[in-house]
Amino acid sequence: MPVTVLKNEDGYKLMKVSHSGEDGSVIREHHVIVDPDGELVQVGMTRPQADALLRALTVDIEARQMGASPVAVGQ
Repeated sequence: MPVTVLKNEDGYKLMKVSHSGEDGSVIREHHVIVDPDGELVQVGMTRPQADALLRALTVDIEARQMGASPVAVGQ
């Protein structure tokens, strides 16, 4: 089950997990996000869902670095 790191932003990693058949061909892929401590945040997402979650997780970090107030997801 190969795992590929697609993005690494502020310590959060967006990874693609590929499941292969007996002949080695990829039969299913899903995406996971891991926090800076190595804990799973979310598993089993499509790439667009994973990208959106990664943006939501890192926007607060970027805002704090710039001195702005945190933004709630969905606002």
